Amino acid sequence: MEILNAYDLTGSYRGAAELCGCSHHTVKKAVEDRDAGLAPATRRARMIDDWRDVLEGWVGDSKERSAATEPTKSSSRWDMAARTAPRGVR
Repeated sequence: MEILNAYDLTGSYRGAAELCGCSHHTVKKAVEDRDAGLAPATRRARMIDDWRDVLEGWVGDSKERSAATEPTKSSSRWDMAARTAPRGVR
């Protein structure tokens, strides 16, 4: 949902932010810009945009490998309480 539409619907910054999944500060800035007659803000292109697909593939591959090599909770190393587990590993 668009920020300004959400604000018009709810009438509050926090309500609109919850609907849009952003900060209430972002909603406030967008509403103030609209009231001042400024054009809506747009996302600028970033250098990483051209490589995003490649990087997401690498991250997905690394998560698959790390999940396969991580010890399971049933291993003796993880049988300790959560508070003492880091101490036992040292």
